[in-house]
Amino acid sequence: MKLAGEAQAEVIKVVAIGAAVLLAVWAVKKGMGAAQDAVSQTFDDALDAVIAVPGKVWSAVEPAVQAVNPVSSENLAYRGANSVVHWAFAPQYPADSFTIGGWIYDLTH
Repeated sequence: MKLAGEAQAEVIKVVAIGAAVLLAVWAVKKGMGAAQDAVSQTFDDALDAVIAVPGKVWSAVEPAVQAVNPVSSENLAYRGANSVVHWAFAPQYPADSFTIGGWIYDLTH
């Protein structure tokens, strides 16, 4: 079926407009995808940096925290008492494994 000249021109216009709209949507979607990827990567990098900060802070202050932690075997009072008793009463034991509790156990058993 043949269309008249004006009808054929209208069909060509509609097809051309449809193709242009599809091309524009594709271009916008592709551009938005690239922009979204860039924003997402920037956000991920910023989040990684924020998450890393507490770990860096903790690694810097952990020795001081352990030195005053009353339940830690690394606190100053525990290490100091063990060192003094080791020096005064039990120099025959290795210093790195000596504890007052272990020494008392050895004396009583």
